[in-house]
Amino acid sequence: AGTAVNVFATTIAKTTLGGGAVDVGAAGSATTVKGTLNVDEAVTMDSTLSVNNAVVMKNTLSVGNNSTVDGTLAVSGATKIDDTLSVSGNVRLESNLYVAGTTTTVNTVTMSVLLNIFQ
Repeated sequence: AGTAVNVFATTIAKTTLGGGAVDVGAAGSATTVKGTLNVDEAVTMDSTLSVNNAVVMKNTLSVGNNSTVDGTLAVSGATKIDDTLSVSGNVRLESNLYVAGTTTTVNTVTMSVLLNIFQ
């Protein structure tokens, strides 16, 4: 066996734990990391992830189930939706609307049109 290390002793050195699975903390109790937490591989959360401040992601966010946004969803780049977009409130577009395909309206349509015809 190797040399025992007291992980509770104060140190300024790096501590490496095991070559296999490592449990930190105990079920039902909070575990606090003071400082930056860097994870080099995939992370699995078995319960809710709660973040109190901003989250910065520098790659793709993949969501495998329904998502709820409580507040404004601001998107600064192009957005692609591969299935039906359902909106229960008004839609306001502040630029052009391009439709490639059939447009179906139900109920009343009111349009204000400025038509310029060039010959």
